[in-house]
Amino acid sequence: GRDGDVLRVVIIGENGERIPAGTMQFLTFDNSLSFNIREIQIATADGSLVRSVHDINGFVPDDYTLSQNYPNPFNPSTEISFYLPQTSKVNLTVFNLLGRKITTLVDRELQAGSHTVVWDGCEVDGSAASSGMYFYRITTSGFSDSKKMMLLK
Repeated sequence: GRDGDVLRVVIIGENGERIPAGTMQFLTFDNSLSFNIREIQIATADGSLVRSVHDINGFVPDDYTLSQNYPNPFNPSTEISFYLPQTSKVNLTVFNLLGRKITTLVDRELQAGSHTVVWDGCEVDGSAASSGMYFYRITTSGFSDSKKMMLLK
């Protein structure tokens, strides 16, 4: 194309559904094409900007991250995504506001990369957790973080 031409690509999940975390190929280009990616913007379905990335090389996280669950509030289940820069022993546990363990979602070694787990809204014994606020906490040998989520019935 001519100098200054801009191609804007919008990628939308099927039926407006969330695009799952992980690595996937959205576009392929012929080897004869030469182009620069100037910016990547990540937005929610309503168009709210979540993240704008100008340094494309820095797009892949180089550190541990724990994302906000989706959907939130949720019923009956929600997805929790996280990124590991290296293979790590991971513990991901759900607690109530009093700090009582509700269930453990992950307790094993995982490969480096993006991971998504689903919490079905049930306690460790399989009974349905009650409506309310919960915390989920990820712990690895070098990282710990927690976030809140809301179960609405």
